[in-house]
Amino acid sequence: MTEVFTMWRHTNMIVLTALCAAIYAAVLIPFQSIPIIPGHVSFRVAGVLPIALGLMFGPAGAWGAAIGNLIGDFFGTLSPGAVGGFFSNFFTGFVSYKLWSVLSPSKDLGVGLNSFQKLVRFEIIAVLKAFGTVVILTWWVCLLLRIAPPHAYATAVLISNLVAPVIGGPFVLKILEPRIRKWGLLWTEIMKPEEVSRGFMPGVGFVLLIIGSLGGGAALFWSLFMSGLDIGDPLVRFLPVPFIIMQVLGAVMMGGRNQVEAMQQEALASAVHRPGPKVA
Repeated sequence: MTEVFTMWRHTNMIVLTALCAAIYAAVLIPFQSIPIIPGHVSFRVAGVLPIALGLMFGPAGAWGAAIGNLIGDFFGTLSPGAVGGFFSNFFTGFVSYKLWSVLSPSKDLGVGLNSFQKLVRFEIIAVLKAFGTVVILTWWVCLLLRIAPPHAYATAVLISNLVAPVIGGPFVLKILEPRIRKWGLLWTEIMKPEEVSRGFMPGVGFVLLIIGSLGGGAALFWSLFMSGLDIGDPLVRFLPVPFIIMQVLGAVMMGGRNQVEAMQQEALASAVHRPGPKVA
């Protein structure tokens, strides 16, 4: 995860972080007045953004989504639970480009949704992150801080994090990516390969992330709806913790340098083969 720190060396990445935060907050704030669980969960059209921002802007998209979510929380859902919201939104952007690097063939690492295979990759990321997010947020807000009802909260967060990214996310990426690429603002065109982590055993990291997200989601809903245990039971309160650890460890194990190297080599090859000006 070297790149989440080295990105601050680049003015463009800092500007993109601020821009992502502003866009996320601007889309989030108008809907804070439509609560699902008052004070904790609101109708989130902005959920279409974090994955697309992470894919286009890498760590700048991750930081921007986290900061934008925190700004939005000041307009209706600010509580100690906002710490979990900051982390989960950062983690969504962070994991998005990590997963894309693992799921994509070495010759097809571009994030433009110009094929059915790329759409499938996007939807895989969206589903994994929906379940991963509900595990993180429900544990933090409901089981650790105990400031929201876990059954309703977990259900609302899962639906919110599935519907918006799965349906709206691809449209956002499809519309924005060609323009961002034309302007030279994709993170893979700004950062240097040596500034981005190579990762280690990315395949194992991918498996850990799947278990932490899907397995964690299944375990969470079992403990809440089927186990018959009280939410104060230690098993229920701390069952999500190992799954959250698996998510974080899996994400760290997956790299991103291969994506930067491939895209910069592609840009170089394109520049070399571009015809020069005609000589009269």
